[in-house]
Amino acid sequence: MDLRVSSLVIWIFILCEFVLKEAGCTGQHGGQYSRDELMALRWSHSIGSDVLSGLELPLEMCGECLPQPAYRDHQQRQRQQRRTRVSPDGVSVRKRGRRGGVRLKLRNQKVSLASLILANTRSLRTCSGNYRLDELHANVRFLEEFRNAGMMCFCETWWDENTPHDKTQINGFGTPFRTDRDCEVTGKTGGGGVAIYVNERLCKRGNIIIRHQMCTPDLELVSVSVRPVYLPREFGQVFVTCVYVHPKAKDARAATTIADCVHRLQAVSPTAPNILVGDLNHCDLKRVLPDFEQFVTCTTRIDKTLDKCYCNIKGAYRSIQKPPIGSSDHNAVLLLPVYIQKLKREKVASRTIHTWSHDTEEKLKGCFACTDWNVLSESADVELSADVVTDYIFFCENMIVPMKVVKIFPNNKPWITKRLKSKIIEKNKLFGEGRKREGKMLQKEISKAIREERKRLRDKLETRFCGGMFGELGVH
Repeated sequence: MDLRVSSLVIWIFILCEFVLKEAGCTGQHGGQYSRDELMALRWSHSIGSDVLSGLELPLEMCGECLPQPAYRDHQQRQRQQRRTRVSPDGVSVRKRGRRGGVRLKLRNQKVSLASLILANTRSLRTCSGNYRLDELHANVRFLEEFRNAGMMCFCETWWDENTPHDKTQINGFGTPFRTDRDCEVTGKTGGGGVAIYVNERLCKRGNIIIRHQMCTPDLELVSVSVRPVYLPREFGQVFVTCVYVHPKAKDARAATTIADCVHRLQAVSPTAPNILVGDLNHCDLKRVLPDFEQFVTCTTRIDKTLDKCYCNIKGAYRSIQKPPIGSSDHNAVLLLPVYIQKLKREKVASRTIHTWSHDTEEKLKGCFACTDWNVLSESADVELSADVVTDYIFFCENMIVPMKVVKIFPNNKPWITKRLKSKIIEKNKLFGEGRKREGKMLQKEISKAIREERKRLRDKLETRFCGGMFGELGVH
């Protein structure tokens, strides 16, 4: 700071000497100039830009002290330097004072999947000497990763039927979806239990459905389907399953039970993200769920990874190790989404199609009626004649039927056909004209068309599946 002040004082002294020398006169008081006289000198004399070429001064000071031509040159030179400013890595630096990209920041807030908090708490019961639930309240209030988490999944809650729901409520998350340990089924007096907290900003309570609640001698499991406020177009909903496998459970039997639950969820919506989290101990799901990827790469208990996260979406999450909740011997895990939706990951494809109409069909029929087919099929070779006739039909079709280029976005639903799009466009037109009664009647037709197109796509996929994989075995 002292160096800048010294440079400024020296520069003002040189400027005054230069003005006195160029003016060739003194002020009214023996070499001392008033403010008005100096301002008059500023407008009557111009200082060359070469005098200030080596000085870097703020624009505000230059605008008050420099003559107008020199000020313009200095301002233009600084603009040029900012435009051509390059970082040491060779990347151009954003000009200071520009907008920070508000739209880009808002777009980044819409994550494709919800972030998750996974932890084995080893008791969340409210009793003397156990303040882990109070610590969880504090984490949600003061820690950003807990407050902004889409869901929090906890194992070993140690809750039972005597634990009221209002005692488990967390501000911003509400009451959890939980499965407590049944003493009669497991033969144990306590422990176990799983719970899922869903952030109220992620999803409304009415858009959450409990799919499975299960307690067996090997595990406790709770599964929910969530329809968040924002979700990529390729996903209709998100399934989240939290499971706790006992340390002495039958691993093969527990894995089969978990796989059956996951397969039932996939039957509801095959393309939806199916997230499975929990403390699996020694249970391995690679054989029963080969298409699922495991994302927890950090250790969760001493040097072992017992708490895991599986998902059918490749590259969906990355894990970050967090401190344990209370005095638990398991570290918490923060799962951040890194999935990029199809619309940003894949390019838009272009396809050329024929636009059929009644007039083009009549013209094509007339063209075929005027054709001498005997000339095309006079060859003795059947395959050659078939190729000639087929090429001629394609030639006539390309000559008569007009063509257009359409864009196919990667996140388009395969069951949305041209017939369904035309009905939706007609409904919007009726709404603009204020014909609400006709619009309601058309909405019934749209719903019926959606069911028909989905059924047609399902039948088509089943036919391909049976014909491709089991056609050789004679299974249909």
